[in-house]
Amino acid sequence: GVDLGLLGPPDWTRVCIFGPYTESSTIDEKLGFKIGNSSLEMDDGINLLVFVREKEVVAITAHSRGAGDFVEEGLGCFQRDKAKFAPYRDKANWVHLRATDAK
Repeated sequence: GVDLGLLGPPDWTRVCIFGPYTESSTIDEKLGFKIGNSSLEMDDGINLLVFVREKEVVAITAHSRGAGDFVEEGLGCFQRDKAKFAPYRDKANWVHLRATDAK
């Protein structure tokens, strides 16, 4: 599996993962604060990972969907100790990442 808790800066407490075509207003709403223009509206090749501590962004990274596409159960915000994902391949051999505690 993939444990995002082992990645990024040492002081983040929550990671929010957004899929392609997510508008910046939706990103701000999910985070609970504004981070400016971070829209994915024009890029369908990435997932955006935003690492935060309280109401401060400590890191942002674009994750290529070709390296593992976060699926519906892997999008949203996760506390650091819950940011664990299981990879699986679909019928087209595309790698997806699903939150391990997703139902």
